[in-house]
Amino acid sequence: MSSYTVVVGVANPHTVSRLMHVACLLAQQFAGQIMVTSVVPPAGEARATDNQQDPMSEADQILEQALDYAQTQQITCDSTVLVARQIHEGIIDVADAQQADVILVGFSEGPAPSLQQDENFDRIIDALATHSPCHLLVAKFRNGQQFDKVLVPVAGELDFASTSELATALYHQEGASVDFVHFTPSVQEAEQKSQQLHDWLEASGAAQWSSAAMEVSDEPAQAIIDASAGYDAVIVGTPPLHTLRRQLFGSLGEQVANHAACTTFLVRSAEHL
Repeated sequence: MSSYTVVVGVANPHTVSRLMHVACLLAQQFAGQIMVTSVVPPAGEARATDNQQDPMSEADQILEQALDYAQTQQITCDSTVLVARQIHEGIIDVADAQQADVILVGFSEGPAPSLQQDENFDRIIDALATHSPCHLLVAKFRNGQQFDKVLVPVAGELDFASTSELATALYHQEGASVDFVHFTPSVQEAEQKSQQLHDWLEASGAAQWSSAAMEVSDEPAQAIIDASAGYDAVIVGTPPLHTLRRQLFGSLGEQVANHAACTTFLVRSAEHL
């Protein structure tokens, strides 16, 4: 397929509207489409939910909710329910079939939201991050779905491939104010990278609608967490890695996702990009 495609994995009715909001922003920005996917276990392995509804019926209702949202935004959207023992395998199969540009999944907010609250979710995300054929975007929701002010922190290498698409969509479709900030542990590195940051923003066209700054801190992760209090969302990009379990998003990404004061988007760039 030539059209920009967002595959959205849904399972929780409480996060569907937020996930679809983000997916619609991306689809609107890049003239694309959405494929909403729900994966249920094989017959005999399924367990009824608290409301005693069977998984297939619940999946159908969640997909209907997602389709209704896309329709209100006038976005082309289709849906599918897959039966698979491994949730990540079902989502990846759909992404492969659709030649997707990004897989979007979410984790609901809580009183003290943490990726570590749900080990099953961790395993799914780990598997998606390892095998995804495209960008992986994990939304860690902590507030509403209005994004007026967005922080795109940079630490280490200046690689924006995985974050620029979402930042662009949030600016053009949501009217967000976007700040690219390079958090660095030394003044010397700040001086070295400052021009690189400005050059990248100019070359990508982002300089016209974003700001760039450098911040020196001995603890970049904590500096990002502290700065998040002044934003509606933080977009943390991570490079492609072949690492297992908790290090898949890197220690910085994990710390920010666990402790940021606002919604965090973890973006894992595709292995082949």
